[in-house]
Amino acid sequence: MKFAVLDLETTGGSARMEKITEVAILVYEDGEVIEEFHSLVNPERSVPPFVARMTGLTDKVLADAPKFYEIAKRVVEVTEGTTLVAHNARFDYAFLQMEFQRLGYKYNRKRLCTVQLSKRLVPDIPRHGLDAMIKHFNIHCEKRHRAMDDTRATLELFKELMKIDDGFATQKELVNFGVNASKIPEGLSMEDLQALPESCGVYFFEDADGRYMYIGKSINIKKRIFQHFREVNTKTQELQRHAVNISYETTGSELIALLRESELIKKYRPHLNKAQRKNRYPFVIGVDTTGDYHQLRLLHQSKVSKTNVRVLDAYTSKKSATGALHRMMKDYELCPALVDLEKQIDDPCQRYAMGKCLGACAEIEPADDYNIRVDEAVQRIDNIYKDDMVIIDEGRYPEERSLLWIKDGYCAGYGYVPRDISLEESDLADHITPTLGTAEMNRIISGYVRSHPRLVIYKLSTHEQKEDY
Repeated sequence: MKFAVLDLETTGGSARMEKITEVAILVYEDGEVIEEFHSLVNPERSVPPFVARMTGLTDKVLADAPKFYEIAKRVVEVTEGTTLVAHNARFDYAFLQMEFQRLGYKYNRKRLCTVQLSKRLVPDIPRHGLDAMIKHFNIHCEKRHRAMDDTRATLELFKELMKIDDGFATQKELVNFGVNASKIPEGLSMEDLQALPESCGVYFFEDADGRYMYIGKSINIKKRIFQHFREVNTKTQELQRHAVNISYETTGSELIALLRESELIKKYRPHLNKAQRKNRYPFVIGVDTTGDYHQLRLLHQSKVSKTNVRVLDAYTSKKSATGALHRMMKDYELCPALVDLEKQIDDPCQRYAMGKCLGACAEIEPADDYNIRVDEAVQRIDNIYKDDMVIIDEGRYPEERSLLWIKDGYCAGYGYVPRDISLEESDLADHITPTLGTAEMNRIISGYVRSHPRLVIYKLSTHEQKEDY
C-alpha cells in the first residue's frame, strides 16, 4: 500500500476562510520514502502576526512563492493512488479540498488520521497531539510548525504505530470508515466508495435494472454511504445483495438536499424509502376569523375555496390532520366544538363539564381571551408563507450561492448564482429550476430556517434582508 504523509501550514483554522502557506508530502511505500514534494505557497492574503510568529512564514517570505493553482497539478500527481496520512487529517484534508474546490476541481483521496490511530493503538497516553506523540516515541523534529519537519515527524509516528497495529487491521478499519470489504455489494468495490465526494447532496442506490432502490441525503455523501454498510438491518442487507451502482447529485446547501430528497422520493418511490413517499395532501387545517370566536377548521382541499378559511397546513390523511387538531386543543385549551373535533349539539361542549374547556362554545369565556390562544396555535402550525421571498444559502462551490424561491405561499423552485452578482427580482426565474411546492416542503424549509438563524432571507415585497450569515 502506498501512503502520502503530509502536513500543511495555513493562515488560520478555517478551511473556508483561510489559505495554505506551505505543503510538504512524503510518499511512503514498502518501508521507504519513494518521492518528496515541498513548496511554500503564496496565500494571496496577509498572514496574521501570531501565525507568522509560530511558523516564521511572513508576508515577505511568501511574496515570491507560487500560488496554489501553480502547484495543484503536482499535488494531484504526487498523491494519486495513495492514502493520505496526516496528524489531524480532517484539518489538512479540508484545506486541500477547499483549495481544489476554488479551482473547480473535486479532490478525493482515502485518508488516515494518526491522531485517531494513536488513540486506538496507545489509548493509555493522556494526550495525542503531535508534541505529545513526539515525546512518547522519542521522535526527532527539528522545526515544529514547519510543513516538512512536521511531515517527517508524522511519518516516524506512523511507522511506530504500524509496529503496534497487528496485521494493519486498525489502519484498514479507519481508512474504510469501519466497513469490511465483504459488506460491499458484489457490483461495487471499496475504490468506488472511496471515490465518492465528501460533499452535501443527494445519493442514489440503483439495482441491475437501473431502478432506484434507495434515495438519501447527507452533508457528507461519502461518509453516509459508508455508514449504510456499517449498519445491520433489513435495508442494508438488501442493498448489499442488489445494489450495482451508486450515483449522486451535489447541492452545496443542506436545505436544497432535503428538498431534493423529498421531491425525488415522491417521484421515483424507491421501495426501501418507507417515509416521504406520499405526494397528495387532500386535507387542510385552516383558520376562520370572520366570527367573534376564531375557529380552526378541518376541510378537504376541494372545499377551501367556498369558505372564508385561510389555509395553515395540509395533510396526507384526515387522521393526521385530526391528530394535529387534538394536539392544538390540548396544548392551548381550545374548545373541541370550535376546532371541528365535536359537533356542537348542546351548550356548552362536553369538555366544559370536565373542566377542560373555558366555555368559548357557550360564550362564557370572552372572545378576546380565547382568540389569543387560537392565534398562538395558528403561529405554531402555520406553514403557508405570507410573503414572497428568497432564501440564500451555501452553493456547491465557494464562489457560488444557492437560492430558494418562495412564491404564493410555497416553494417555487431553487437554483444557483455566482456569489458576486446583484440579483434583481425580474431575473429570478432565469436562475431557478421550478418545482411544485407542497406543505411537506414548507415544513422542511421552516424547520431548517429555525435551526439556521443566520441564513439570508430576502423579502421580495419589502426588499428587506432578514439576516446575514
